[in-house]
Amino acid sequence: MRVVRPAMSIFGMLFCVVSMFGLPAASQAQNQKLQQALNRQTEVSVIEAPLTDAAATLQGLFDTEIRIHAEGLSEMGVSPDVAVHLEHENISLRSALHLLLRQTELDWITDGSAILITTPEEADSRLAKRRYQIGQAPPDEVIGLLTTCSNGQWIDVDGDGGEVSVTGPGVIEVTQTERSHREIEALFGELARVLNPRQAPKLPSVEAANKAIQAKLSRTRYRSQQNQQAVPLSTFAESLNSQHDIPVWIDVLQLEELGVSAQQEIDLPASATSLSSLLNQVLTPLELTWRVQHETLLITTMMQDEDYGDMPITVYNTSRLLGRSRTPQQLLSNLYAESGVENWLVNDGSPGTAFVIGNVLVVKQSAGSHRKIASWLQSLR
Repeated sequence: MRVVRPAMSIFGMLFCVVSMFGLPAASQAQNQKLQQALNRQTEVSVIEAPLTDAAATLQGLFDTEIRIHAEGLSEMGVSPDVAVHLEHENISLRSALHLLLRQTELDWITDGSAILITTPEEADSRLAKRRYQIGQAPPDEVIGLLTTCSNGQWIDVDGDGGEVSVTGPGVIEVTQTERSHREIEALFGELARVLNPRQAPKLPSVEAANKAIQAKLSRTRYRSQQNQQAVPLSTFAESLNSQHDIPVWIDVLQLEELGVSAQQEIDLPASATSLSSLLNQVLTPLELTWRVQHETLLITTMMQDEDYGDMPITVYNTSRLLGRSRTPQQLLSNLYAESGVENWLVNDGSPGTAFVIGNVLVVKQSAGSHRKIASWLQSLR
């Protein structure tokens, strides 16, 4: 039987990036400055503007060079002048890039001291080495966690892609895409906050904003001014912003693929126990769903929510659920069988993975599935 170690001794202090492998000190300083710019928040207003103009607007607001990979966009058949839209009262450059480029199916990476807007294929072709401090965590378990739950392909698992190896006591070296590194840094930071909150790094501004929105959705009751009124989805989104100070972004591109317009009328109930419950009621009949991501309430399709590359990773503290009566493997088996979530890689090859490390459960799933998992775990306590 596997012994479940106390959470504090598993990770101790889990820090994030130790170094950007191979970069001279000056380049690392430039990268640190760029990371600070990516996390800085300000008001952004881009109203149906060409992508080139939007990039120039962000460059001015955040004092950071932003370039467009014109050749890559041309090969993909996307014009640099494609129209994009984003209005947000307080958003980071990181989140603004995600939301703007989501409308064009493009991606972004850091390129020296600049941001490069490019194609997903080009972004995935550029692998970078970074070293991460993992404290006292068993390296084989950390490697298993990364290759199970993080984005990107791995040579040891998929036969192609990135690599991860141990370079010294408490340090691993990861070769992966920038998108994967962003996810790994966020995952390690969340693990540290769950396992050792007193010594964990401060919650990044992006994640703090996400948690504040999630809390507001869970705690705020809803009462309509009229019983069962029908309103356009866009009007409903605007009311959440104006009445509850919740920024909303409708994933128009994905909705159009489903044949749903932002002007689609939805029936509002007389009341709901919470705004999150209200969202479930009005979106599910349209095969839509929601998640809190990129400092906004994002409304998208159920199909997009289940896209593995877009699935969020959540860390659940299961220290009270593990022990002699339930091993980590039993917890995983119960999760697959009892949580109400059916899409698991181990079951039928569907997206969705889970891993137990120490006393925590790490799950990569759709936002809708995470809500079911949180409710199921609560029922076990």
